[in-house]
Amino acid sequence: MLDEECFVVGGSSTTWHTKLLRGHEKHSHFSFVKHLQNTFVVQHFAGPVTYNSEGFVEKNKDRLTQDLVRCLSGSSWPFLSDLFSERVGSKGLSDTVGSRNSTKEPMTRSPSMAMSRSPGMVSRTNSMVSKTNSVRVRAQRVTVSSEFRQQLQELMSQIRTTAPHFVRCIKPNPQNRPYVDASAPEPKPLLERRSVAEQLRYQGVLEAIRVARAGYPVRFLLADFFADFRCLLERGEFRDELEAKLAKAGDDVEIGAAEVRQLLQAPEVSSLLPAPERGAQEWAIGRSRVFLKQRPFGALRAAQARVRNAGAMRLQAAWRGREARRVAGTRRRALVVLQACFRGYAARKRAAFW
Repeated sequence: MLDEECFVVGGSSTTWHTKLLRGHEKHSHFSFVKHLQNTFVVQHFAGPVTYNSEGFVEKNKDRLTQDLVRCLSGSSWPFLSDLFSERVGSKGLSDTVGSRNSTKEPMTRSPSMAMSRSPGMVSRTNSMVSKTNSVRVRAQRVTVSSEFRQQLQELMSQIRTTAPHFVRCIKPNPQNRPYVDASAPEPKPLLERRSVAEQLRYQGVLEAIRVARAGYPVRFLLADFFADFRCLLERGEFRDELEAKLAKAGDDVEIGAAEVRQLLQAPEVSSLLPAPERGAQEWAIGRSRVFLKQRPFGALRAAQARVRNAGAMRLQAAWRGREARRVAGTRRRALVVLQACFRGYAARKRAAFW
């Protein structure tokens, strides 16, 4: 809409503002203040932002005089000249053509020259004129917003070919001080909770966490998920078949989506999962991964901890019983030896007395 207003004869920021209000007045993220002229409000994820439409059209056109463009393109600094070389190649041609047509009288040709031109020459001339007109149209339709969209599309196409990792920098306090009092023996860090919370909110961190929790934030490989939570299965046909399969194949056994689905649908496991909210599926199985929401994952982790704690207690009890029996046997044998020695000593003493 802004680009169209730039190309309309007599277009202005006031007209664009009127069209903007008329076209988006019913949108939930768009509003305006009646007592403020040339303003509109956009509801961003971080909060409402008020814009002033005055000068939007003029700034979007971003017109530069050809004298200034030619001066900058002829700079001895290669970086500066490269920035304006394309502008001269496109806009300079259209302006040059326009200046010639406006400053000079149209060329007159004799009838003999006009009649002597061949049809091929006429077609080539027409093609050159059409190319010149297309260059002129392209040059006239370059705006700040169109260039921004083009650069943004190129940037997004490059980002999609990579695996970027973004680092969010959060300032603990506006003063950029590490401690409340650095001269103290044990200085306390200076952390302003309100400032940190605002940064997390405005940078979209809290919103990203909320979106992740609303979807399937927990992801496991099928084999890893099965290895972690197969301890929740009770003794039964499925577990016996699985243990026989694992004992036969060892580490080479392949765990697929069928085994994971059977694990999650087992009565002893499905009873641990919380009831789905508003009919939403709490877990999903893909080709190589299983996806869970936070609530069922927490329930499975808690059940896994209980099973492992019970197993650890049984192992500890067995180990302590074994150690107690070993110590008791050692003490019993030592006691037998001591008793034998004492009885022998007492018998020898009685024999010597008689």
